[in-house]
Amino acid sequence: MAKLAMVALILCAVLFNFVASSRDVDQQLKYCPSTDVFPGGCGGQLQEQCLLDVLGKYGAGSMPKNCSCTPSGAQHICNCQIVCRA
Repeated sequence: MAKLAMVALILCAVLFNFVASSRDVDQQLKYCPSTDVFPGGCGGQLQEQCLLDVLGKYGAGSMPKNCSCTPSGAQHICNCQIVCRA
C-alpha cells in the first residue's frame, strides 16, 4: 500500500511540474502585433477566419492569438498577436 501511495505522489509531482512549465513557455514568448489584409470576407466566426489566414501566411510557429477581423469591401483586415520573429 505504501508503494502505491508513493507512486501516486510521484506521478502527481511530475504532472504538476509539466503543467507549471507549459505555462512558463507561453509567458516566455514575446508577441508582436500583426495587421494583414486578405481577400474575401470575415465569414461567420470573425476570429476563426483570421486565425486560418494568419496560420496560412506565417505558419503554426506564429501561434496567433487575440485575433479580430474587420470587413473592408471585398477584403478583410486581420489584427492578431503573433510570436515575434528574431
